[in-house]
Amino acid sequence: MSALVLVSASAASASTWVRRGVVACHVAEQHGWTLVSAAPGRVAAAAPYDDPTSVLLARPVGPRVAPSLGLGVVGDRAVIAAQSTGWRTMKRWAVRMRRGSLVRQGDLAPLRPGDLAPFAGAGVSTAEVTAALEETQLPSHDWLAHVLEVLQLPGAQVVRGEDQPGALVEPDPRSLAGFARVAEDGRP
Repeated sequence: MSALVLVSASAASASTWVRRGVVACHVAEQHGWTLVSAAPGRVAAAAPYDDPTSVLLARPVGPRVAPSLGLGVVGDRAVIAAQSTGWRTMKRWAVRMRRGSLVRQGDLAPLRPGDLAPFAGAGVSTAEVTAALEETQLPSHDWLAHVLEVLQLPGAQVVRGEDQPGALVEPDPRSLAGFARVAEDGRP
């Protein structure tokens, strides 16, 4: 598993979002959510944008696709990125060192347990979410899967690398060309 993003939009809307990006993804609807999982090694951008996990987790979703909850492992860090609905919403981040506690990462807005309320199933308490986020003994992928299970969300099997559901959606060549132009303009 490289990265998983859950969105509340339909698979068709999520597929449109994927086509406008640079990471090829599998897209599937499950239990009222659409799972967007990065296809391993399938990013069509030059360094430093060639890591599908980092690119997919950092990519904002628009109001038609939000809210979104992204999960992935980047190096020795497990990462959760949550974006709520509405215009100009910022992503909130939980970053956990391997089998360690949550750490603050630079200017990233920290994820609070209450930020996960829009994603939690019926009857999930803030105390349960807090305990899941503060868990330190599980390996990274298992911790991410545990958070999904506590929230009663689909995708734990994807995070554990057991399943890659849905059709493969490739980025649109025009999106790739546009991203390449912008990335090239930003290089020193």
